[in-house]
Amino acid sequence: MRPKRIQSVDVDWRLVEEVRDAVVYLAGTADRTTITGLVRHAIRRELGRLRRKHLDGEPFPPRRHDPPAGRPVSVDAPDAGS
Repeated sequence: MRPKRIQSVDVDWRLVEEVRDAVVYLAGTADRTTITGLVRHAIRRELGRLRRKHLDGEPFPPRRHDPPAGRPVSVDAPDAGS
């Protein structure tokens, strides 16, 4: 198992506040979570959707380099934008 890494992302403050509100509100329910848990779940769900859409559910191929920070990546990926 790979060690965990910390990855900073730029998120609109309104979204961060809604996440914090949700975590506090859900504390006493069956959907109790943490900010980290909510973010991990959301990322896994979105990656699954993108794998199904672009790769018939298969994993994304390993990257050859890290994407540049702060801006979208434009590459010659097959089916990019479909």
